[in-house]
Amino acid sequence: MEGFDYIIAGAGAAGLAAFSLLSKNGKKVVVIDEKESAGGSACISQIGGYQFPQGPLLFFGLDKGIFPIAFSKAGINNLKSQISENIGAIHELPLQIVLPEQRINLYSDRQELFEELNRVFPDKVDGIRTFYDKIDEIAEAARPLFIPSDKDDKGFERILRLSKEKARSFFFTAKYSYEKASKFLYGYGLDAAFKRFIDMQTLLVLQKTTNEINFLSLVEALTFLKMDAVTIRDGFNTMSKAMADSFVKAGSIKYNTRIKEIIQVNNQFYGVRLEDGSELEADYLILNVPHVYLQKDKGKQRVVYTIYMAADEDVIPAAMKDNLAMSLDLSRYPLDENFMYISIVPDNSRQPEGKRGLKINMFVERDILSDSERLAALRNEAIRQIRWLMPFSDDRLYCVGDNSDEHIRQEKLAEQLEPCEPFKPYSLYPNCFKSFLKHCYLISDFMPSSAATGRELLSAVRFAEKIGR
Repeated sequence: MEGFDYIIAGAGAAGLAAFSLLSKNGKKVVVIDEKESAGGSACISQIGGYQFPQGPLLFFGLDKGIFPIAFSKAGINNLKSQISENIGAIHELPLQIVLPEQRINLYSDRQELFEELNRVFPDKVDGIRTFYDKIDEIAEAARPLFIPSDKDDKGFERILRLSKEKARSFFFTAKYSYEKASKFLYGYGLDAAFKRFIDMQTLLVLQKTTNEINFLSLVEALTFLKMDAVTIRDGFNTMSKAMADSFVKAGSIKYNTRIKEIIQVNNQFYGVRLEDGSELEADYLILNVPHVYLQKDKGKQRVVYTIYMAADEDVIPAAMKDNLAMSLDLSRYPLDENFMYISIVPDNSRQPEGKRGLKINMFVERDILSDSERLAALRNEAIRQIRWLMPFSDDRLYCVGDNSDEHIRQEKLAEQLEPCEPFKPYSLYPNCFKSFLKHCYLISDFMPSSAATGRELLSAVRFAEKIGR
């Protein structure tokens, strides 16, 4: 039986970052992935003759946000240069918010954004400016809490020990964690239409509306959205492959390999048995799985329900951006049933000639996935809205599948790992869990399908640092 210090199951971005850090610290680590290349749950999927990248394509803060910190801590250097041919800063607008009878271009530059919002909300411009000025003021004070530095990355629980400056920052912003974001919005005289515009941005980053988050979380979301946006061809799949190429030696990752059984005695992890019958022994097991399946109160947890569409290329309007967040009816609640995030697959070279792929993401409660009638109604509503966006597409727009089967598969995997509990302190290690098995941990490479802040990636690196000691 071959022996290791750590076995990591899943070659997603979070698993590979943890692998890099542990290997850098002299640990003997192997990554096992059932797919034929790196990418984990973000791999390319073949659906109805089309190829769809999984996970987000749109990224915020790749240069100045959390990503560089996570890469640096994991010992991954110059990642952006390695994927430069597949990555590009979008000088055109990458994202558009669609409200009833309005389309709002989302700019990271404040002055450009004010000019756009003045066009859409001319009678609210003074309140909007005051609102964003307050957001920027709090963001500047809270920045150490949102985006820690490489040198001083300790998290909330040690904030008071670090410096008087950070202590002042903590105390200055703490009161905003008790104020609901929606209440703050209305305090500036901003109406429901503007609130919906903000709601769709918080859904993109946090998968929650302003009714569900505090003001400090709103500041965090809008701070990330202020950063320059980039799109990566194939998203996290491309990033994972570049990460693997940058530091993985031959044999360090076993592709096309599936774990058949976790070897345990009296709830103590000892190793894994592969489908070919071979066994690997290790001190620790790290499973790289989407965290959403491990949360309590499962039925109420939101998941991303993705509908895969295809269209004749010439029916996609030139004015339709590659990334759109939509809400057509301001009076309809809950918002997640009236919110869609649409991304056009950025590369049509792998699609049938003259066709383009579209991904429609809707945020729904998990229990809806088992309700076939409700899912059918959501699909029909999504297709109706897409047809509204794309005139004359009635016979030239096709539904080629959805991700409901993938959710069912992940649910079954998660059932084998329960019970589990969050790795504490949660503020430092969000989406990292302890399994009921001793020496078995779970990390998530899950990112909202609409946009990625890199928080989960940094969490995985911090977690690997912690257990690697």
